[in-house]
Amino acid sequence: VYKGEVWSFSIPPKTAYNPDPADGAEFVGPDDVTLSWTPGFGAKLHTVYFGESFDEVESATVGIPMGKTSYSPGLLKMAKTYYWRVDEFDGAGTYKGDIWNFTTLGAASNPNPADSAVDVNPSQILTWTAGGVAASHEVYFGTDGNAVANATKSSPEYKASKALGDESYDPGMLALNTTYYWRI
Repeated sequence: VYKGEVWSFSIPPKTAYNPDPADGAEFVGPDDVTLSWTPGFGAKLHTVYFGESFDEVESATVGIPMGKTSYSPGLLKMAKTYYWRVDEFDGAGTYKGDIWNFTTLGAASNPNPADSAVDVNPSQILTWTAGGVAASHEVYFGTDGNAVANATKSSPEYKASKALGDESYDPGMLALNTTYYWRI
C-alpha cells in the first residue's frame, strides 16, 4: 500500500478578492493609481465605492457599476489613506465586498512598535519615520481601532501635535492584556 499525495483546490467567494493595491499597502504613487481585483464567482457587474473614510465607503449605496475589474480614481492627495470596496452582482444577487485601504506616498511610516506587534512592553514609547511631505505630526491613540481611524483633533483619541524632528510619543504606562491602536 502506497500513501498518495494530498491534493487541494479552492472555490472562490462570491465577493471580490485579491485587491491591487493590496489591503493596507503603503507608499502608493498618487498620480497613476489603478485599482484592480479578482472578481467574485459568477460576477457579471462590479460596483466600486471609493473615499477618504472607512465609514463613508462602508455605508455607501451609490457607486460606479462597471463590467471591467479595474477602476482609476484619478489624481490622489499625497500622504492620505483611501478606502475602497467592490460589490459584485451575478445576475441573481449583490454581494457586498470587504473594505480595503491603501496609503499614498508621503505618509508617516516605520511604526515602532510595528503594526500588529504582540508582547509589547507596557512602557513603550511610540516612534515613526516622518512622511516625505510632513511639516508636523498629529498623534491619535486609543483602544478602539475605528475611533482612532476616524478621529479628528476634537476627538478624545487626539493626543498631541509633534514638530518635525520629534517623531515620538510617550503614552505613559499602558494596561496589560490590552490592544492599543495609533495613527500619525
